[in-house]
Amino acid sequence: MIQTYTSIFRRYSDARPGLKLLSVEDAALPVSLLRTDVLIQDRRSLPAIDEFLLRFTATGVDTIDDVAKYMGLPHDLLLDAAVRQTSAGNLTRQDSTRFTLTAQGMAFNRDLTATQPEIKEIAFVFDRLAWQPVAYPQSTLMRRREATQRGLTLVPAAATAAIGVNDIKIADLNRIVPGRRSTILRVNRLAGRRHLWAPAKLLVFGDSSSQELELAVYVDDEISVAHESALQTTAAAGQLHMAVARPPFIPDPRFGMNATPDAGQSDVLSIEHLDYLLEAVLHSRRRLLIASQSARGDVVNETFCRYLRDRARTGTSVVIIIAEESRVEQSAAERLRRLSRTTPNITVSYANLSGTSYLISDDVTIETTFDWLSGGRTGSEYSWSAGRRTQSSTYTSEAEARLRR
Repeated sequence: MIQTYTSIFRRYSDARPGLKLLSVEDAALPVSLLRTDVLIQDRRSLPAIDEFLLRFTATGVDTIDDVAKYMGLPHDLLLDAAVRQTSAGNLTRQDSTRFTLTAQGMAFNRDLTATQPEIKEIAFVFDRLAWQPVAYPQSTLMRRREATQRGLTLVPAAATAAIGVNDIKIADLNRIVPGRRSTILRVNRLAGRRHLWAPAKLLVFGDSSSQELELAVYVDDEISVAHESALQTTAAAGQLHMAVARPPFIPDPRFGMNATPDAGQSDVLSIEHLDYLLEAVLHSRRRLLIASQSARGDVVNETFCRYLRDRARTGTSVVIIIAEESRVEQSAAERLRRLSRTTPNITVSYANLSGTSYLISDDVTIETTFDWLSGGRTGSEYSWSAGRRTQSSTYTSEAEARLRR
């Protein structure tokens, strides 16, 4: 998850003029799995103009001028079709203006005539936020209960009305139904529907001075244009009770520590926090301490726990401190308990952090407003996090000792 988040942050941090990317949420989009009866016809390898030329010639309308009059098409366009079909062996000239079908052409025309549209049942996914058919893999869809258990943000639908035949555009169906050598001509009726949820990312953009907040849906490795207007129309941010704030970074007054003259200090931008976290959980060699205000299951997931186990097994001391046990999602709490119980060198505890979060990796300390184990989010409030990075063995040892008291 962390790798995905950091790549999205790098790519879209400034995608909204005047706004910053504050958070990337694991989300679920409202969808319906529909079964429909459609009128469908096998696709022709033959251009439509060529097909009509062969059909008209078979009925005795055998000059380019006559066919052009019946079809209302330019003479030159039909002449090009006649040249193609003559080269293909389906037409031959009777004289300077008239054509006739060859034996091959007559057989080909019989096949064309015999091919008729038929009614078939197909299944596809309908996105109830974008309000259109989509090509989401059906194997990734989930029930509401599963989405909730996974801690996904449930994005509201564009409408609560039932999906009707008129809501399904034929062009969209022909675009998304894969591997078909046929064309859908008409949707006859809806044969069944199941309301489900599709995984996605929800990008939260905001500005602390204006309190402006915008959302974007990230699917298929890009921001979805189809969902842009729907998010505004549904006022999704308001329905999800999202707000933007900018808490200032204030060092923990309990520490009262000053960096030594040889310490390297620098500001940490909001976008850099996940990079530092990933670097720490992958490469810390002696000590790794993460002190966070809360913890969410989509951050403290199985992959994250595996990284921590790998660090501990190489001899790294791993310490997790969380401000309040009540602010830890159940799935995250269970994983952390299992980690501390089954893996030597991993300690999980709860302590007052006075609103500041910490990341210690070997000789580096980061003090910040960024909530490490919640992806920077506190409840439904998002912020442009600010922090300070100090590289000093002495400073880091003092910080670790105070946090572990």
